[in-house]
This record gives sequence, structure tokens and C-alpha cells, in this order.
Amino acid sequence: MTTETPKISHSKAYWALQGFGWGIYFILNQIIFLSILDFKQSALLNFFLVAVGFSLSHLFRSLIHHQNWKSLSIGKLVLKVVIASAVIGLIWALITIPFNLYILDGGEVDTVETSKSAGFSTILSILLMTINYAITIFGWSLIYFSYHFFSQYKQTEVEKWKLEAAVKDAELMALKAQINPHFIFNSLNNIRSLIVEDAEKARDMITHLSDLLRYAIHFSNQETVTLRRELEVVKNYLDLESIQFEERMNYSIDADEDCMDVKIPPMVIQLLVENAVKHSLALIKAGGEIHINAKRLDGEMVVEVKNTGQLKTSVNGAGIGLKNATERLQILFGKRSNLSVKNSSDNNVTAKFTVPLNV
Repeated sequence: MTTETPKISHSKAYWALQGFGWGIYFILNQIIFLSILDFKQSALLNFFLVAVGFSLSHLFRSLIHHQNWKSLSIGKLVLKVVIASAVIGLIWALITIPFNLYILDGGEVDTVETSKSAGFSTILSILLMTINYAITIFGWSLIYFSYHFFSQYKQTEVEKWKLEAAVKDAELMALKAQINPHFIFNSLNNIRSLIVEDAEKARDMITHLSDLLRYAIHFSNQETVTLRRELEVVKNYLDLESIQFEERMNYSIDADEDCMDVKIPPMVIQLLVENAVKHSLALIKAGGEIHINAKRLDGEMVVEVKNTGQLKTSVNGAGIGLKNATERLQILFGKRSNLSVKNSSDNNVTAKFTVPLNV
């Protein structure tokens, strides 16, 4: 049983932190200004100073998004932030100095007089204010990127936890349904009957069963497997079932060689194939066919499992398995991956899922 915690969007969190942070900055500045200026002057200067800083920091955030700084290495990111802080600090100083002079001189715009007011117009004043504002922007950047990296780390941990939980559920499902005692006993009985008729084939079937059991028991330690490995296990499963079905089941596997090393969640194709056997072919007196196909198409790998039969509205056990498989695909690949099962014709069911190749 899981509980959902309310989620705050990054945009809302940004504006909340932006308002809170600059509000604290305003209060601290006001305390300092009141020690040297009257309330009216300090409030006007401080308000203008914070308004400019707020605006410049927001424009800086837009630049960060536009140039995708969040994907940079730490070294490159620090260098860019230092340079950007210095440039923004200078712009901030050049904007605020004229306003400061105007307020401190009581609204009188006199070049001679303003040049005498507290050295604001000197190069030294510009330099000192630039350094001060650059440090402020650098501190803002430190908080901004720290929040981003923490959120990213937290999201990664959540996704990892969800994937582990889904894999564990899939393992339990495999042990209870896919590799259940009934299947094992049937396979062993079929193999026993083969020992006298075809000892070599019986040995092959024992190898298939052993590999299938090992894969089902140990796959929980892996988040992904290659398509090649998954298809090997699927072939083992179908070879074992073919003993039971005899001529009533035919299958084919057609996968492009350049798809073989693509990573997928374990037991996904196995689940689709087993559903095809249990909920379609096993219910048809004449049996049927299963065709597995994997190919590249428009930057994706498309996997299809097509079988004889018709999809029913309610299939015991299949819904849970398909839901689990869909969840594992979406945890790994996001919304770019999907799984669907539908009647593709009057006598065929097609299960299909995609895996993006540029991840």
C-alpha cells in the first residue's frame, strides 16, 4: 500500500523561493540602509535595488534554461556562473547608480553636485558595487542549482525505488504464475515421456527448463536485459510448451540483428508470449501460431507478439501482468514507451510495445 504526497510544480516552487529569497534580501538591506539614511530614502533605494535584482535573476534563469546549463559538467557550470555573475553584477550596478544619485540628491539633477555625493559616480564605487552584486547573484545561483540538483537526485531515487518495487512485483508474479508448479510438473512429465522416445531431445528440454527457472528467479537483480537474452528465454519457454501442444502450436521469432543489444525490462516479452499461450492457443482445439517480431522504426525498437485467437474483455491474471509490464517500461523510458494488446483481425491478437533508442 502506497501513499501519494502532494507535489509542488517546479514553477510554483521557483516563484515561492524567488519571492522569499528577495524578501529576506530586502529586509537585510533595509536594516543596513536605516543606519545611514532616513526611512524614505532607504525604502526607495532598497525597493529599486531589489526590483532590479529580482528582474535580472529571472532573466538569468531564462538564459540558464535556454542554454541548458543544467546538463553541463560542474567545472564548466561554475566557470559560466562566475562569468555571468560578474556581468550581471556590472549591469546591476550601472542601472542602480544613477537612481541612487538622484534619490540622495533629493531629485536635483546637477552634474557638478552629484559628482560630489559620496563617490557613487566614481570608478571605485562602480567596482565595489559590481563585486557586491556579483556575489549576490553567485549566491542566488548556488541556491538555484542546489535546489535543482537536489530535486533531480530525489526524483532519481523515487524512480529507482518504483522500478525496484515493480521488478519485485514482477518476480512474485513470475514465481506464482509464469513459472508455476503446474507448468513445471507438466514440463517434467513431458520430458520423462521423451527420455525413452528421444533421449537427446529430453536432455535439451531439461536444459531449457533449467535456464528458464534460473532466469525467472534471478532477474529481480537486473533492471534491464538485452533483447537477445530475453528472446533466448522465450524460445526455451516455447520449446517446452511445444512438447505439450505438439502439432497444435507453431512459432517464429524474427528480430533484426541491430536490435539484439537493446535493453528492455526482463520478462516483458515472456509475459506477452505466456498470455498468448494460456489465454488463446490453449483454448483453441486446433491450436494456432505465435509470431514474435522486433525491428527498428523511426528511432524506436518495435516489438510485436502476434498470436491466433481473440482478446477477451476479462482475462484472469493477465491484467495485473500487463499493468506491471507497462509500469516498468514507463519507469525506464517515460511516456515515449507504451504497451498495447488488441485484436488485430478476426482471428489474431497483437501485443505491441516500443522502446526509444536515443535514451
